[in-house]
Amino acid sequence: MRSSRFLSAVVLVFLAFVLSSSMLAQTITGTISGDVTDGTGAVVAGATVTAQSIGTGETRTATSTSSGSYRIPDLAIGKYKVTATAQGFKSVVRTAEVATGAVTHSDFALQVGQRTEMVEVEGSAPLVDLSPNNNNYVD
Repeated sequence: MRSSRFLSAVVLVFLAFVLSSSMLAQTITGTISGDVTDGTGAVVAGATVTAQSIGTGETRTATSTSSGSYRIPDLAIGKYKVTATAQGFKSVVRTAEVATGAVTHSDFALQVGQRTEMVEVEGSAPLVDLSPNNNNYVD
């Protein structure tokens, strides 16, 4: 009787260990990854990709590699506003849904930004007559 109780206790401890180790492997976060290219399909290295949680406002940032790819891991599940920016390009904003344990793929094709124009204004203040002939007398 005693040995069967001991054996049952050992089996229960073993099952608890096996079940708890499989629970440790589960994740509660997700990842957003993708590629950043220009309008012709060429990679854009050094682009900044920002993921902002719509629910909490938390922000995470990544930079695209020399191959144009980026990866933002360990994001809480939910909807995100993802923005890609690079010097000389227009910013692109889109939404992405992050699911538990999943990799959400979000590619960006950046368009060349508007050229900036430099406007130089030249002028002078209007001439004001400060002669003593002005009648400043008020009755």
